Amino acid sequence: MARNKVKLAFISDESKRRAAYNKRKNNVIKKVTELTTLCDVPACALNLLMFEYLRNNNVSDNSTAEELKGLDKVVGKMLKEVDNKINTLD
Repeated sequence: MARNKVKLAFISDESKRRAAYNKRKNNVIKKVTELTTLCDVPACALNLLMFEYLRNNNVSDNSTAEELKGLDKVVGKMLKEVDNKINTLD
């Protein structure tokens, strides 16, 4: 039985959006694992848990640049950790 084509558009219902996010996030992780296993290559997926960060830091659509700098700081920290891990493997 054929599946219906999903219309790619913003999901306005937060609970449905969160469910779609989690489902797609898990699919990405599965694909990275398959790539690593099948092709014997190191692979990783960088996933920032946007819902967790936004909820914990009260970030809204009207956020200021100062509030969004925290998000940039988190991503920068994650990239530094990855770089340090790569350097230890060399």
